[in-house]
Amino acid sequence: MISVHSLSSIHPQETAQLMQPSVATMAQSAAAMALRVQPGVNIDPKNPWQGNPNPAHLLDAGVRWVRFVFKNKADEELENDFNFFETVVDQLRQVGIDVLMVINNESCPGRPTWHEHNRDRAAWQRLSVWQPYLDKFTARCRTIAARFEGRVAVFQIWNEPDHPPMDGYDPTADPQIYGPMLRMAYQAIKGVSDVTVITAGFVSGNPDWPREVIAASGGVLYADAIAVHPYVKRPHPEDHPKWGNTGVQYELLQQYLSRYAKPIWVTELGTHNADPEVQGNFPRRAFEAINETLRRNVPVAFWFCWSNGMVKPHGMVQENGAPTHSYVSFQAYAKQAAAAPVGTALPATGMAAMASPAALEGSSLTATVMWGAAAGNSAANGNVARYSGWSGTQDDGQAQVPPSADAGINQADLMAFGAQVRRAQVTPGTLYWKIVEARHASPNTEFGGDQHVYVEAVDENGHKLRQITMQVIENGVVKHKTLDKHTNQPGADWPIWQGSRVSVSMTDLPSDEVQGLHTNHPAYKGGDFHHHAWYVVFQKTVAGGSVAQPSTSTDEIRRQLWSQLAQTPFQEDGLVEHARRHDLGAPVTPRQTIGAIVAQGFARGIVIIQADGVIEHISW
Repeated sequence: MISVHSLSSIHPQETAQLMQPSVATMAQSAAAMALRVQPGVNIDPKNPWQGNPNPAHLLDAGVRWVRFVFKNKADEELENDFNFFETVVDQLRQVGIDVLMVINNESCPGRPTWHEHNRDRAAWQRLSVWQPYLDKFTARCRTIAARFEGRVAVFQIWNEPDHPPMDGYDPTADPQIYGPMLRMAYQAIKGVSDVTVITAGFVSGNPDWPREVIAASGGVLYADAIAVHPYVKRPHPEDHPKWGNTGVQYELLQQYLSRYAKPIWVTELGTHNADPEVQGNFPRRAFEAINETLRRNVPVAFWFCWSNGMVKPHGMVQENGAPTHSYVSFQAYAKQAAAAPVGTALPATGMAAMASPAALEGSSLTATVMWGAAAGNSAANGNVARYSGWSGTQDDGQAQVPPSADAGINQADLMAFGAQVRRAQVTPGTLYWKIVEARHASPNTEFGGDQHVYVEAVDENGHKLRQITMQVIENGVVKHKTLDKHTNQPGADWPIWQGSRVSVSMTDLPSDEVQGLHTNHPAYKGGDFHHHAWYVVFQKTVAGGSVAQPSTSTDEIRRQLWSQLAQTPFQEDGLVEHARRHDLGAPVTPRQTIGAIVAQGFARGIVIIQADGVIEHISW
């Protein structure tokens, strides 16, 4: 939700750009990416004042996603609440609207509050105080995920833990609490479902806050994506401060992206300004600004909120259902986004500077090391063989292939339809089935507009294989089919009935898997409603060649580059730790002794060690 407080200002964005992908790689991937941010909206199904809209009304507004909290006030009412929300979810899915479900303190009663500890922050912060609730919350997450398996597309763990406590709204959970909470919830959900799990929506405007969460959870960010609520910020740099007086929305999102190399979900987007001019333009301009600058890294953004009955004056409709100024503005963007062909950017709005190299600096993350990063390899950063819509970008806005991905895997296109490719975990030298192409087919022009997944298998040299068996998991039931069709047809196909969800892999060898295929989507590219097909190619591949390549730690990378940047040996000590902790960027000068102090210059400041040992930094 929107805080009445003025949120903290953002730090300047930077990242140390170490390598650039080839032009050919970028061009290949750019041609495959869907260039639009999907529009969503926050609803509140248990709110009687238009909080639970008719799905047809959502479709009229152009809504593709909804976000809401699973609410349960008392444990004894849990089964009734399950029945209620199952009806809500199923009705939304029937019309092709995907669901992001929040699991937070409103989903699991019994959370410790500051009031219970007389506002004694030291006592309230202790993990021992929270541990019984964290155990209960973890079990609740597991139960909810199992109950909604195959029906909810994304689960979000908590909401705005970095928000300061205030009367009537106190979601606060300090990093040393939220870190273990996120880890336990993530692991519990992944134990019963392969659904996407994202962080709480961070609202403080401090992109370094999740670093403390990572530290509290053993150096890993247990999430497939990071969620941000860029409140009190304006869409464009040139917008009047009344649109947001603490900065620009996309600049804050870029800072989160550059620090954590994970996709960004904007799970709340809005303004508290009731001025009709602002309300009538803010949604469209906010979505367009994010779409123009970060469309490859932000798959969905959710307006807050649907109804003034939820939080006034933020609603797209009044308490009686009549549209507000923001409804018209939201609908203008949503209809435009729905009409844009895949691979086509939406029309710009006179903001050429927003797509400049400076605006996009730091978003090419395939080979990026942040001088302030806490962890080393991708596993330590929580990259768990899925991309959740992320694709790095060059500073010219062109896409590059995500780590370990292929140009033939259109993750953004798949993600737009709730699907994804999950990579097999195999050791170098192992023969396995690798997905080399996976895409949403063009309706009515490929495969006759059927509702199928078409599967092909080829050998190491790309030659078609027959009499190979594929595995299909349909609504949790494992089935098999042989690829036996002739050369001029895909080896096999599998129908995807309305309401079904399908995953496909190969048998007899370890195999990649394409997951989440379904037809509950609106008409697309001239096709009919529910007429959606997919094309997937599996190739026999030797993983990573015959010999495993030695890995290089981020510490070693820092040492090597440090010597080139600063012409002085890398030295892990208090001076370097201070620069990293305060995100001062890469070193730009050698370390020098000046009088009684030791000093070294960094990109965003000079760190000095006083004669008495005190370490501080000053500006240039």
